[in-house]
Amino acid sequence: MRVGIQDIAEQLAVLLARAALGLFLAGVFGLGLYILLLPVVQSFWQIKDINFALLGVLTVGFGAGVGSFLAWLNRDLHLSKTLLILFLSIVAATIGAWIGLHENRDAFKLGGMPGIPALTGIVIGAILGANLLNVPIWIAWSIRNPRI
Repeated sequence: MRVGIQDIAEQLAVLLARAALGLFLAGVFGLGLYILLLPVVQSFWQIKDINFALLGVLTVGFGAGVGSFLAWLNRDLHLSKTLLILFLSIVAATIGAWIGLHENRDAFKLGGMPGIPALTGIVIGAILGANLLNVPIWIAWSIRNPRI
């Protein structure tokens, strides 16, 4: 089977489109889940007992993992492999969010608001963590199956 320049260009276009969609959906789902769950968590627990860093890492990591997974979803895989990729995507996004929290911890000093994490680092870390896992998986699959 010969691979032409047009086939390579099509695969590259799909890769770039999925990467853009993965970055977008991971950011929207991650930040959206944090914004939705923060008032819910605050309404059930007293504000002094909430660990905002842990809440941010878990919610943004979960949302970014699911968003990135949906962008890179491959419907030709078996259910067990799909669920494994979903689980790994959520784990990678959560690890990325944790790294982003610690790398960006001192970037924003919010006076009068102790406990609020630097959400920018958490979101960027989760987005990168989830997508850096899914890109090689998709590339390996597309090399084995050279169709879009």
